[in-house]
Amino acid sequence: MEEWLDPALELDLIAGFDEALARAGMSGHCKIRAILKDSPETLVALGDFDADLVVFKLFRGPDAGKLVRKAAEALNFFEKRLKTADAAMVSVVATAPKAGILVMTQAAGTPVNRLLGVESVDQHALMRRCANWLTVCAGDDLEVRRMAPGKPIQEVKALFEEYHDQDMHRLAKRLLRELRKQREPLKGHPLVWSYSHGDYAPVNASDDGNCLTAYDIQGVPRLPLARVACRFLVAKDLNRPPADRLLWGLDADMAMAFLSGLPPSVGEDMAVIRFYIGIAMAQRLMRDNFNDEGRKAVKKRIQMYLRDPVPAQED
Repeated sequence: MEEWLDPALELDLIAGFDEALARAGMSGHCKIRAILKDSPETLVALGDFDADLVVFKLFRGPDAGKLVRKAAEALNFFEKRLKTADAAMVSVVATAPKAGILVMTQAAGTPVNRLLGVESVDQHALMRRCANWLTVCAGDDLEVRRMAPGKPIQEVKALFEEYHDQDMHRLAKRLLRELRKQREPLKGHPLVWSYSHGDYAPVNASDDGNCLTAYDIQGVPRLPLARVACRFLVAKDLNRPPADRLLWGLDADMAMAFLSGLPPSVGEDMAVIRFYIGIAMAQRLMRDNFNDEGRKAVKKRIQMYLRDPVPAQED
């Protein structure tokens, strides 16, 4: 799993962030309180901008200025689309492209990944709100295209060729073989696309019980909604202990609650959903590092996916 922050480095990271703010001429307005995420691409912090609690994002690398402008444009685009009481996007507060800095409002509520499994939270209602965000974001701009399942399979195959975890290699090979079996029946199948979040996951959204707010978006992509939905469900479940009832390796009741919040043309197309769950599992399996308990959960969920057929659909 991704290492978000080494606590021993936090003071040095805050000092580095303060230096970047000073170079941008923003230090008089800003105070960093805590580091939220440290990765090779970005440094994310919580702090104050004048009297407001905000999130600071420092992009790293030669394209930092371009990424700041792209992220700000995307946030402004989605903020205009998401004007309902139950779905929102964080807003741009300020930018300093030359310094690689983007300042955003803080999302209300608690990150969805921290709400999963909390007994006081209605888990099914939470899943419906997460799905509703995708539905509201897609709006009326739905476009039906013909499915080309060979492309995502090739993406998985390219990852597979670089995959060196021998313990998981046999399982990954079986998963790729299963995805190839599904390819022919899905060729030309109608697939719903619209504007969406390219990395929609429980870690990139917060919920306050009424409204779900997303963040960490950098572009304005049109994507297959089923693929976005399945990435979310797999990110939610893959390395967590499995529930008693599973559907294609996912916690069945939670998955169905989520799918019920999507447009019927997306959430009820079970053959497509099963295919993209497999694609998402393969990508996570080959990209993530799992601890011992996480590896056991991953194996069990993928084995269940391989055993669980697509249920018959009514005409």
